[in-house]
Amino acid sequence: MVPALEYPSVAAAGALVAAGLGITALPRLALQLTRNDDLVTVPLQRPAMSRPIGLITRAGRSPSPVGRAFMDLLHSREASR
Repeated sequence: MVPALEYPSVAAAGALVAAGLGITALPRLALQLTRNDDLVTVPLQRPAMSRPIGLITRAGRSPSPVGRAFMDLLHSREASR
């Protein structure tokens, strides 16, 4: 599948779908930004979708113990994929 258009704005993508100009794939957290009675959400089961994420920490400082535990959890989950 090759996208015909890519928009950095979730609201704009939702408006295009509401206008009948296509479909969009969005992260679950972004769905609330496209709330519209004319739209319906269809969960994707397979293939599972993923996207890269990054961790941000303060420069020159070590993460707190809780921050370090969170980072370790994310790294271990990624390694188990």
